[in-house]
Amino acid sequence: MRKGGAADGGSGPTLLRFSTDDLPEWDRAAYWRDVMGKTLTGCSPSSLEGGDMSVDFTLVGGRDVRLGITRLDSIRNNRDEDCLRDRDEDLIFFSMLSGEGQVDHYDHRVRLARGDGVLAKFDRTLDTSWPRADVMLIRLGRDAIRGVEPERAAGLLQPRSRTVMRLLQSYARTAWREATRTGALEPIAERHIAELVAALCVGNSDDQLEAARPALGPARVSAMRELIARNHANPCLTMREIAAAVGLSERAGHLAFAAAGIGFTEELHGVRLDRAQERLLAGRERVIDVAYGVGFSDLSHFHRLFKRRFGCTPGEWRSGEARH
Repeated sequence: MRKGGAADGGSGPTLLRFSTDDLPEWDRAAYWRDVMGKTLTGCSPSSLEGGDMSVDFTLVGGRDVRLGITRLDSIRNNRDEDCLRDRDEDLIFFSMLSGEGQVDHYDHRVRLARGDGVLAKFDRTLDTSWPRADVMLIRLGRDAIRGVEPERAAGLLQPRSRTVMRLLQSYARTAWREATRTGALEPIAERHIAELVAALCVGNSDDQLEAARPALGPARVSAMRELIARNHANPCLTMREIAAAVGLSERAGHLAFAAAGIGFTEELHGVRLDRAQERLLAGRERVIDVAYGVGFSDLSHFHRLFKRRFGCTPGEWRSGEARH
């Protein structure tokens, strides 16, 4: 059943939530078939042998690109010859967030682990199996990918070791989170995602980096911000290690942030203060424990920054004085 609303636009729903959690097991395949047919791949779903099929899925859409993050348990999705009668020529990119899966396409059989990806074309048969997985699905109109031949990459493993693959996953996940908040995918995010997918359709890692050049700056900044959010509690976190994780020098990392109007220190402090505010609101920790827990090593510095950002002291926020 659907959770939440779906706004209809020219290219279909811009925001759709779906889950089988409240459905009886015998109805799940039929409901998922309806959603898959209207929003993503037009596949015929079934439960893997011996498994209890379940799906939890949120889709956001733009003009030419749709992003879905889904939890799939014990599901096979098969786009067979009957499904091909819809003459759909779009593309779909599977990006593994966790778990495992298998994709059979273009005479290739690919096993996916966390961080891996694979591109598929809807005008050829497609068979996917998901014993238990969290997957990002990127559907693209054929015209969104220009200047490359997706047939060259269809069905081939895109390993997580490739820089463009890691940047695509990070950028698309950030774009998905923002779109679920606003209700639609921004055109500039669509363009960058399409450019990164297109880059994966060319040869080796170096060629892919060159092909992805238009989107590299925003994608690297997005990836670095995600790394900061994930590692903010490390009191020794530096731009050097954040930049190195996306293939940049410390200076290049600062320049990339500057081009986006962001400062590393301000970004790090902002994340830490937001997390501190959330923990203080829960009211179960001492202020000093919250400060150290989010990565600050100087309590006085934490107090000054918190008051500057929120207009009250951490203690006032925790007690509720500043919220009334």
